[in-house]
Amino acid sequence: MGHCGRANIRVSWVFVKSCLILNYFGQGAWLLSIEGQALKERIPFYEVMPPGS
Repeated sequence: MGHCGRANIRVSWVFVKSCLILNYFGQGAWLLSIEGQALKERIPFYEVMPPGS
């Protein structure tokens, strides 16, 4: 835990978990939108980002 403290880590995990859940839902929605197509070399984590980001 180092110099952050237990309370700070517990509070920030709420933000981290909600961001992870939103990211996973976004990846799932993207996978559903390309249903029936092969992924080939595409990685869903990177594909959900808009071009030029």
